Amino acid sequence: MNSNNLDTSLICHNNLESSPSCNRIACNRQSIKDLIRLFFHFLVFDLNPFWIQLAYFVILSFFGYVALKITKPRTSLKPKDLDLFFTPVSSTMVSSMGTVEMEVFSNIQLVIMTILMLIGGEVFVSMLGLQLSRFKLHISSGDRVEAADPSSTSSVDYKSFTTYNSIECLGSVVLGYLLVVHTLGYILVTKYTTWVPSAN
Repeated sequence: MNSNNLDTSLICHNNLESSPSCNRIACNRQSIKDLIRLFFHFLVFDLNPFWIQLAYFVILSFFGYVALKITKPRTSLKPKDLDLFFTPVSSTMVSSMGTVEMEVFSNIQLVIMTILMLIGGEVFVSMLGLQLSRFKLHISSGDRVEAADPSSTSSVDYKSFTTYNSIECLGSVVLGYLLVVHTLGYILVTKYTTWVPSAN
């Protein structure tokens, strides 16, 4: 927590003691903001990336399970809860292992699984990792990264500057790859269903 937050918290605490008319809501709001900043700092800088990715996949799988549970299947045969939970886990991990026939799921359930495959895929997760690395570098270096002088090759600021730009460039390449591959895939599938009407 930086000194500004501590000063604000101390001022707020002193106002509470000295003045009965102090706005307790504003002081509580400031305390909550400070806690959120501390938690965010812990998540970004102190927590091992393995735990961040594990939490990401667990949360995605849980929300996928809830989404599949509240939507109705195509057939009257409802999958068991364990099978229904395994399906979004498999989709998120892009492992292509299913315990339920795809024909059981409705169109909306198939769209949910497709979205889980997209945001759980290696390329998308890599892009998120790059964005997190860029954000860490930006926060830890402050505005020095963007204001670094490229002519001073020996400075630490220039190293941060080049690292930041490299991560930004790689993030753009990964995003472009993701968009091009999915757009091309969509076009090919659309053409295939046009040429082979029975595929619909």
